[in-house]
Amino acid sequence: MVYIKKTFIYTLIVLFLGLGFIGLALPIVPQALFFAIALILISFEVPWVGRKIEKFLAKYPEILKIYLKHKTFLERHLK
Repeated sequence: MVYIKKTFIYTLIVLFLGLGFIGLALPIVPQALFFAIALILISFEVPWVGRKIEKFLAKYPEILKIYLKHKTFLERHLK
């Protein structure tokens, strides 16, 4: 069961990174959103990435609130 969840999360990471890179080529697709979602998903699997994100976002409390809200949503639905 754990392997299925990890595989699902890794698949989502690759999907959102792919969509982010497609967004770099096509100006219609919002690349920042997809890269941000992929980064949040990566932080579930790599703890130091999560710490770096939260340390960086501590400088921007408005964005930190949004980040924590979405991270909590993803944690609830993926774990």
